[in-house]
Amino acid sequence: MSNIRSESRIKSLEKRATDIEAAIEELSADQAEELKAIRKELKSSYNEIGDLFDQNFQKLDAIEIRLDRIERTLPTLATKEDLAAMKNELLDAMKQFLERK
Repeated sequence: MSNIRSESRIKSLEKRATDIEAAIEELSADQAEELKAIRKELKSSYNEIGDLFDQNFQKLDAIEIRLDRIERTLPTLATKEDLAAMKNELLDAMKQFLERK
C-alpha cells in the first residue's frame, strides 16, 4: 500500500465519503417519510378515539336523561296496594251512588 499514490488514495476516500453521505441522505429521507406516515396514523387514531369518547359521552347523557325521567316518574306510580285501595274506594263510591238512586 505504501507505493499507492496519495492522489489515488484521496480520490478513493472522496468516493467512499460520497457513497457514505448519499446512503445517509437516503436513509434520512426514508426515515422522514416513515415518521410523517406514523404521525398521520397517530393523528387519525387520536381523532377516532376522540370521536368514540364523544359518542360514549352522548350515550351516557341520554342514559342520564332517561334515569332522571324514571326517577321523577317513580314516586307517582301506584303500588299494588294503592291500586287495590283505589279499586275498593271506587267500588264503595259506586255502591253509594247506586243506593241513592
